[in-house]
Amino acid sequence: MKPPKIGLRFLRWFCREDYVEEIEGDLVEIFQKQFELSPNKAKWKFFWSVIKYFRPEFIKSFRTDYYPNPIDMFRHNFLLTFRNFKRYKSTFFINLVGLSTGLACSMLIYLWVKDELSIDKFHEKDKQL
Repeated sequence: MKPPKIGLRFLRWFCREDYVEEIEGDLVEIFQKQFELSPNKAKWKFFWSVIKYFRPEFIKSFRTDYYPNPIDMFRHNFLLTFRNFKRYKSTFFINLVGLSTGLACSMLIYLWVKDELSIDKFHEKDKQL
């Protein structure tokens, strides 16, 4: 009077954990009612009922989480950068000059603004100046 093991194993294998217990309970209950009338027919109906539940909303994710090594990622990115540097030298130097000029200008502007804001801070009434 127990449902076929292969059907239950397949259901537990593909179905998400939050649905397994409810679906299995319903299918076993229906199987037990049908088993009293016709045992062979009940086994086939149980198996096909399990197959009918093989739908995207019930399938669990079989993906394993992979956390790559940051050192390997850095090495890979460095290797790609080096290869592109060798292949496109003129573009690399144009980008490098533009980046270094932009950073230098940003640092000079920051230092100038910081100097301008720090003038006259030593007075006791500096807010009124």
